[in-house]
Amino acid sequence: MISPRNHAASPIGKNGRWQDGLRAVRFGAAGRHGVRPSFRISRFAFFFLALLFVLSPALPGEPAAPPPRARISVRGAGWWGNIQQVRTINQVLDAHRGPTVNANEIEDIAFLLLSYFVDDGYLRPKLDIRVTAPDGAKDSYSCDETFDLDLPRDLLAAEVRFEITRGRRYHLKHLSFTGLTALPESDARALFLPTTAWVGFSPPYSVNTFKHSISALLDELRQRGHAQAAIDASGLLIDHSTGHVTAEIKITPGPIWKVRSITINDPQTAIDTAELQKLAGRPWSQWWQQDLSEQTRQIYFRHGYPDIQLRLEHTSGAITGSAGMSSMSLRSEPARESSSAGDAVPVSVTLHVTPGPQVRIGKISLVGDRHTRAATVRRRIRPREGDLLNPVLLENARYRIAQLGVFDEVNLATAPEGASVRDVTFAVKEAPRHQASLLLGWGSYEELRGGIELRSNNLIGIADQTRLQFVQSMKSTSGDLNLTLPEHLIRSVSTAIRLYGLHREEVAFDREEYGAAITFRRFFGRSRYDTSIGYSYEYLLNKNSTVETYTGQDDRSLAASIKLSVGRDRRDNPLLPRRGWHWLIQSETASQTLGGDANYQKYRFTASYHTTWKRIRWIHAGIDFGLIEPIAGDTPAALPLNKLYFPGGQSSIRGYQEGEAAPYAPDGASYLGANIYALMNLELEQALTENWSAVLFYDLLTDKAKLAADPGYEWLHSLGIGIRYRTILGPLRLEYGRNLNPRPNDPKGTLHLSIGFPF
Repeated sequence: MISPRNHAASPIGKNGRWQDGLRAVRFGAAGRHGVRPSFRISRFAFFFLALLFVLSPALPGEPAAPPPRARISVRGAGWWGNIQQVRTINQVLDAHRGPTVNANEIEDIAFLLLSYFVDDGYLRPKLDIRVTAPDGAKDSYSCDETFDLDLPRDLLAAEVRFEITRGRRYHLKHLSFTGLTALPESDARALFLPTTAWVGFSPPYSVNTFKHSISALLDELRQRGHAQAAIDASGLLIDHSTGHVTAEIKITPGPIWKVRSITINDPQTAIDTAELQKLAGRPWSQWWQQDLSEQTRQIYFRHGYPDIQLRLEHTSGAITGSAGMSSMSLRSEPARESSSAGDAVPVSVTLHVTPGPQVRIGKISLVGDRHTRAATVRRRIRPREGDLLNPVLLENARYRIAQLGVFDEVNLATAPEGASVRDVTFAVKEAPRHQASLLLGWGSYEELRGGIELRSNNLIGIADQTRLQFVQSMKSTSGDLNLTLPEHLIRSVSTAIRLYGLHREEVAFDREEYGAAITFRRFFGRSRYDTSIGYSYEYLLNKNSTVETYTGQDDRSLAASIKLSVGRDRRDNPLLPRRGWHWLIQSETASQTLGGDANYQKYRFTASYHTTWKRIRWIHAGIDFGLIEPIAGDTPAALPLNKLYFPGGQSSIRGYQEGEAAPYAPDGASYLGANIYALMNLELEQALTENWSAVLFYDLLTDKAKLAADPGYEWLHSLGIGIRYRTILGPLRLEYGRNLNPRPNDPKGTLHLSIGFPF
């Protein structure tokens, strides 16, 4: 990210430290440009009270002692593996189990452990079970992968210890294919390798995993139209002395089945189904049958036939089959007439349709909306009473109601069944009106930060959502009040009203901002365009600045501006993208005619692209461009310092802390805020395990200030490595960026710990 930003959780900072106790003397971010001591007793009090709130139990008296439970432990799986296995055992067993476990429970645990290690490639594990009875008597039992375990039926144990001896781990060392012509060998081989396999990696071998891979290969062949494909995996050699497994897979793909014709048999209606003919000429497969079924249902739904039933028949040479489309299951015997693998087998399809009655909507009812105005919910329901009943449109209405964000559940029902007129009922369950959450986070610059967030729903009964957030970090204090009105003022357009305040130590000055804004946003779901327009009024103040500024440049200003944005997001997962792209264009125009005293135009363009390389590697690329210029007739001195760019940080060029990559003044002793910058990020990410990955990155930044004495554009390069752990909030990142061409006072490199994808 590029500073400045107007939100509370943006991580920045440099030399801030708390020194001792209640004095909380903190040395500011002036760094080598001077020390600015300041007292922040309120920050110490904030974290102290927050710690008490989290750690101190809210209890009126002494808690009751938990009931005794049987002790279960695992040894032999490694310290972390032991912990994971015990956790799994606790999840499987009843959480309220008593002080003992019986023979059946012990056998279940033994089977669970042995199955886990056999599936992980340890084909011959041994398990020793040491039990301690309630009276202290000890006994032991053992079993292996055959699970030959015979426990006394009256056995009760207060403590059980499972000691696993994993033995040799087996690996699929050699894998070869014969007769594979329907798909590239690399695609077939990928079905036998885990998603985190390195080049030349031999995956662990187990019977179940191997069978699953064979089944996946067969499904892939049939999806491509090879309905009679067969696989022979009998050529499997296991060397128990080395653990090496050799597999030779013989594939008989058979001919490709292609749909030659589609006939719709509907004696009841005359609905036009010509659009289904576009499915002819495609390979015949179970997936093709699902496509035909879904598209046929969509046609009849539009004409008010929600009870449609389908039955499919196909003819291919001497083969005839039929299937009810509800089960979508179809098996064919081998062809009685031989056909070479190179010839396509024509398939003629007949779809028998039983439409059922044509249905219209009767009464539309809404139940459960205690605090939400009915008009707010009904505005989301497009179908009207008397319309043809289209289940797809009703489901879309249910989804749109759920998008209001104030309901935990939204259910849809129609009644009575079989009638030609049916009433529609939307039953909602409202979410709690008031919620409070504690916030805790870490950023490489701001370091520790925490706060509280209060949320309220339906304060005025129009599905409005109010959020009040206070965040305190080592370098910033912020407050944010948001009121969101979904599609209330304008159809399909949500309205957001925001009040905010921010005090933050930048690398070269203290930022203080207060503002109000109103924004109208519309999201186009099908194309995934996101657009917004808004008006903001901000009071901008900078203190203790070491930035070289223009003569006469004010340290405070009022910015009244119109903000526009348009973007499109086609990433598979915005929090953890693996493939896809996105772009965003933003503009901000401030003018005295809008009510402030600042005149400028500010633009920003960001884009990213993500692609997968051999399933376990990903390439990420991002660009970020920003420009701010005074409106014609004004001088650069009219630009507020708070609106200039100070690049650097964990989401910018990673060899620097946030703000440290800003251009220097000619004397090299103070920063200049950049008027223009361009940033490029390139990453190669390699999966290590299911959740861990390593990354190699390169960042390039060029920026420029518009002072007359500014020497011009400078180019900064950072190269680095990092490790990431996948979480539900995005990747937890530990990265080190090394500066390839540091300026005289730049750091050699910077270590960042943060959460969230960098671009």
